[in-house]
Amino acid sequence: MNTPSLPPYATINEALISNHLMINPSLLHGIWCGLIVGGQYCDPQDWLTLAADEAHTWKSLDTAVQILLLQLAEQTVLIMAQSDFSFQLLLPTDEEPLAERAYALSEWCIGFIDGIQNQQDQQTLLTGDGAQALADLTKISEMDFNPEESEEEETSYMELVEFIRVAVMLIHQNLLEGLHNEPIILPTDLH
Repeated sequence: MNTPSLPPYATINEALISNHLMINPSLLHGIWCGLIVGGQYCDPQDWLTLAADEAHTWKSLDTAVQILLLQLAEQTVLIMAQSDFSFQLLLPTDEEPLAERAYALSEWCIGFIDGIQNQQDQQTLLTGDGAQALADLTKISEMDFNPEESEEEETSYMELVEFIRVAVMLIHQNLLEGLHNEPIILPTDLH
């Protein structure tokens, strides 16, 4: 069985820009992950509408962009449904400047918080480590990142990415436990 993987950040970014949709791909992915982790599966078209301003509707996007965003949504659902810790954030590659990657990381956290906040009921289910992880992600989303290109800053960035990745999985698990161990069923076919 092939392990699902996300489309590249740069590909999604170029597609969004070509459709005059000025939204950071990391923010978009963060929103989707927040919705999934919070237990609110929605149609990817609704997800995009939630993320985009009213001038950009699903129907106004090129077919190729719609397909790419559906692929991102579908792959994210498949990855989140796995229990092998393969979950990854959609971020620029390590070849991009650290400042750009740090900005995208902050945007991802903002999106995740927005997605989870769509489910006020779910937040009340968070306890202990899950509640602390969400508070930590909120603090990270509010940070002003301006890293300098150095080995120390690069290491700090990589550690922060890993911290966020683990925090999201912890929140997801905490919410599942809060639902009395009734797993959230995610669809595997989005088409």
